[in-house]
Amino acid sequence: MYRRASRLSIDAIVSCARLPAMLPSALRVIECISEPEWSLSELCQIVSADPAISISLMKAARAAANRRSRLCETIPEAVLLLGKDVVAGLCLRSAMTMDSRMVSSACNDAYTHYWKQSVIQAITAESLGSISNEKSGLYFLAGLMADIGILGMLVADEERYSALMRRATTSVERRTVMERDTYGFDHVEVSCRLAAAWGIPDQIVQAIQWQHVVVSQLLHSEQGDCTKLAAACFLGSQAAELYLRYHSANAGLLIESVAARHFATSFHQLLTDTSLRLEQLGPILDVDPAELPTVDAILESAESLLSQLLAGQCYSVV
Repeated sequence: MYRRASRLSIDAIVSCARLPAMLPSALRVIECISEPEWSLSELCQIVSADPAISISLMKAARAAANRRSRLCETIPEAVLLLGKDVVAGLCLRSAMTMDSRMVSSACNDAYTHYWKQSVIQAITAESLGSISNEKSGLYFLAGLMADIGILGMLVADEERYSALMRRATTSVERRTVMERDTYGFDHVEVSCRLAAAWGIPDQIVQAIQWQHVVVSQLLHSEQGDCTKLAAACFLGSQAAELYLRYHSANAGLLIESVAARHFATSFHQLLTDTSLRLEQLGPILDVDPAELPTVDAILESAESLLSQLLAGQCYSVV
């Protein structure tokens, strides 16, 4: 049992002066691409009106264009080249980036880990949205925002929370238990409060709440829009565990069951789709695919851990 930091509250985290403020332009991008009939011209107007986002977008687009021996000189060309989901990711990256001068070197790894986790979750969720012909942009955003509470807790209590992240190497579930023991609440509650405070669409806020329910509820609940979005966020979280080398014996089983139930896909296919998208989008979103394990390595590790679990040699928190 860890000693509870009684002075820190969710209200204090949400109002923390060090927490990056969600840029109005980033919120407008989210609203734009969340619409079923989103407008390219409107999206370009929003991006063009924000110099910081425009510079970030053009830098990423030109790098992507150079790899394909193409030219990219305008905002519309950049949006078409990168796609609306990547544009949203870059906007949120700009909005959620901490000033490096305010981050201690000892905690920098925790911030980097958080961003990698968020990108993997977003790309996995996007892939699932595409499989079921849902709004992939909404799914991408939901995955990216699903654990924003981790950023909030890290900013508000940097040294203590980064130390907690280093200790929680078994699973995300283990981390939430440690959070509740330490603070009296967990990052899921903070994520919901921050998302609501920033004006994130209600559908995403509801999915954040749902993604951490008991797995049996995801396996047996009705397949409504909110449930599918929550299932996509949950699967993104489980995939991130595997890519970031959490030692979870259950992740493969959970992914297989929930993916089959809500998206009629398999563990192997989901990881393959995610890996391909990480190769495409990772460098643009500051995640190096070369630093992540391959699909074969993940599958081999998952099968080994599962064999240990079935043999009664391994304990994992569900």
